[in-house]
Amino acid sequence: MAANVDVVFLVSALVGDLNPRRLERYLVLAWESGAAPAIVLTKADLCAEVAPRVAAAESVALGVPMSSATSPARGWTSSGHTSRATGRWPRSAPPASASRRS
Repeated sequence: MAANVDVVFLVSALVGDLNPRRLERYLVLAWESGAAPAIVLTKADLCAEVAPRVAAAESVALGVPMSSATSPARGWTSSGHTSRATGRWPRSAPPASASRRS
């Protein structure tokens, strides 16, 4: 995933294709890298069914800190620690600054 990183934020939208198995794979990669994973669930304001989707993510989280609209992230990093955010862009709308690979 990355070198010299203390915390890896695994970012996923609650809308679209929230995939617990993908989150599980990201968690394994983070743990194997030596970083502490944390899950950040975004776009709760666009999701009609927040609670079941958060529950699906929690089912694979295994005690990993998780942030969503109902539980914001606080105190996950501290001075002198490095962090990295990683996730998957929704298929329909990559940001204008994202580079696409052919």
